[in-house]
Amino acid sequence: KAYILRAILIASTVILFLGYDQGIISGAILFIREELNFSEVQTEIAIGVLNIAAAFGGLLPSLFIPAYGSIWTIFIAVVIYTLGMTLIATSFNFTIVMIGRIITGVGVGLGFTSGALYGVEIAPANDRGAVTSFIEVAINAGLFMGYLSALALFGLPSEYNWRLMMGAPVPPSLWLLYLLRTLPESPRWLVSKGKAQEAREMLLATCQEAEVDGTLRDIQETQDLEQAEDDSWKKMLFDASVPVRHAVYIALLVVFFQQATGSEALVMYIPEILKDDGVESESIKLAAAAYVGLVKTLGVFFGLALIDNPNWGRRPLLLSSIAGVGISQALLASSFVMPTKGLAIGVAGVAITGFAGSFSFGMGPVTWVIAGEIFPRSQRSNGLSLCMFANRFTSGVVAATFLSMKTIMTPPGIFGFYTAVTALFFYLAHRYVPETKGLSLERIQKVLGSSAAFEDDLVGLMEAHAAEEAAPP
Repeated sequence: KAYILRAILIASTVILFLGYDQGIISGAILFIREELNFSEVQTEIAIGVLNIAAAFGGLLPSLFIPAYGSIWTIFIAVVIYTLGMTLIATSFNFTIVMIGRIITGVGVGLGFTSGALYGVEIAPANDRGAVTSFIEVAINAGLFMGYLSALALFGLPSEYNWRLMMGAPVPPSLWLLYLLRTLPESPRWLVSKGKAQEAREMLLATCQEAEVDGTLRDIQETQDLEQAEDDSWKKMLFDASVPVRHAVYIALLVVFFQQATGSEALVMYIPEILKDDGVESESIKLAAAAYVGLVKTLGVFFGLALIDNPNWGRRPLLLSSIAGVGISQALLASSFVMPTKGLAIGVAGVAITGFAGSFSFGMGPVTWVIAGEIFPRSQRSNGLSLCMFANRFTSGVVAATFLSMKTIMTPPGIFGFYTAVTALFFYLAHRYVPETKGLSLERIQKVLGSSAAFEDDLVGLMEAHAAEEAAPP
């Protein structure tokens, strides 16, 4: 487990950079907007464009990973990210900021998808949920670091404090390039390249010795079957097999609604939201944002402890998390119509805390665990790329339209709308998202292929197979 942990921590650092951007931009944009004279529309576009670019960057791993593997792909992503952040930190107008944000977004999207795929493929079945949840740990750790950096640099002159905020990740990214070269490739990718002995050595480092030969045999048998399959995008989207088609439906459901509920609008616009509730001090707004980052980080560790727990798992965590987010959004909507300023700020504080904690123990980590393990090996790279595109594009649209929608719908109206979207997510997740805890990646595919129609009880089928796999021989 120590071996896996080290590999995941290094590979997930590029995902941490995404979290850092989400945190730092909420503070830096206050000074960028003033220094470079951004309008309100330019402000929300500058914030949202990174995630839209990340959506397209998330499509690229399917071009790189089959040939070069996850580690080299993450390496390329870090190089692109570093170039983008350097450009932003040295920019002097809206156009250069936009170009830098787009380049950074492509790097983040490429690294996010590649890091997620790597985590899924090196993790043993019994620990896969916890291991791949480090994606969300990395995002929230970066978010917290971004908020703290904004708070720490707030008092410096505005003409260069935001440049330090945006340039701070550049030195660590250069160190990451060195660390990436110390990581091994995933056993499934090694087998796909005919390197079975190297794959066995990797499995010996990550699994119990008694499980190695059986796991390697399952990987080889599955890949033998998948080699005869068409792994193209056209096949996945328009002529997919039953398990792939079901995987696409389930994965797109969770990754789309994770962002359609307005989660990153709240994260990126905390100062703006608190301003609407009557908070005037910029330092208090940034301190509140840092507090939210801390709550989100702690919430992830709570989910991490339960995601592979026999009494919990993916599905219960996801559903309880969605419920908590919906209640918190409704409470936040009500804060804007409270009769006194003090009461409004108090209710908003409780709502934002509840939202941050609820999202981070379930909707955050579970989404990427499900998206990572639901696809077969032949389509996992394409599948995760598609999920990354849908998730980041939705996030970008939400972030790039939040200020305008808030003006049109009013603050209580916009969060009332997000509450309704969250309620719809709860219904669909309860109806269609199955439990995959404890099942091997290969067994999940067998279950998804055992039902001809998506409307059939995939939830019940998955539970039956999980019980069968857990039963003593």
